[in-house]
Amino acid sequence: MSRTDVRRRRIAVRRRRRFARTLVVSAVAVSGLGFLAGHATAVTSHPAAAHHRVYVVRPGDTLWSIALRVAGPGADPRPVVDRLTSLNHVRDAAITPGERLVLPAASA
Repeated sequence: MSRTDVRRRRIAVRRRRRFARTLVVSAVAVSGLGFLAGHATAVTSHPAAAHHRVYVVRPGDTLWSIALRVAGPGADPRPVVDRLTSLNHVRDAAITPGERLVLPAASA
């Protein structure tokens, strides 16, 4: 074996080791990013939101009239108005036609 052959083999071994290290580091980085992305989507998903219905406000609607429909006949609409206000971040009971309101699930 000549010196040139030994050098070539050493260089080839170094390249393989470098390539293997790069693959390992890449695999760890990708799996870490995948874990973080999965965790981020798990944190931001809202399974309870699937139980809510959406109501589009019509001209002449008030929170009280919507709550009367949602609460049902003979039921007190005041808790529904409070829930509508908190769910939709409504200030001063101001709603406008075309606005989408999330209706509470328990009252639906």
